[in-house]
Amino acid sequence: MLIDSTQYSIFPNIVLWRTLVFPTVYRFRPNGNDPHSCIFDLYLIADVPASGDRPPAAEVQDMGDQSFREALKSYSELLGATYDQDYQNMSLQQQGLASAPDLPLQSASSQEIRIRHLEKVLDGYLDRYAPE
Repeated sequence: MLIDSTQYSIFPNIVLWRTLVFPTVYRFRPNGNDPHSCIFDLYLIADVPASGDRPPAAEVQDMGDQSFREALKSYSELLGATYDQDYQNMSLQQQGLASAPDLPLQSASSQEIRIRHLEKVLDGYLDRYAPE
């Protein structure tokens, strides 16, 4: 059973990690000036075949309203189902975070240490470069 994974974060918005299926890259980008949404780019990295012949570059796929399970059906049904479940949980997390905006956020001690570190680094940048 997989209960933990190693991820590498590249400040400010890239996460690299090896899933059970593919090496994976996440990139999060602003969605215009909307503070309640972002653009999520998912890159699934495949090994170069043993022949050494590289396949052509993959086409960019805009999912629109398509589920991850549908979009990733030719790669991995498990991976698509996992992303669908995670995506559904995000809206519930956002609602929960917005329901008590005056309370400090409590994050998990080990699993969410990267989040705390990112927030600390961002606070440092904002303090340093904020207009006076």
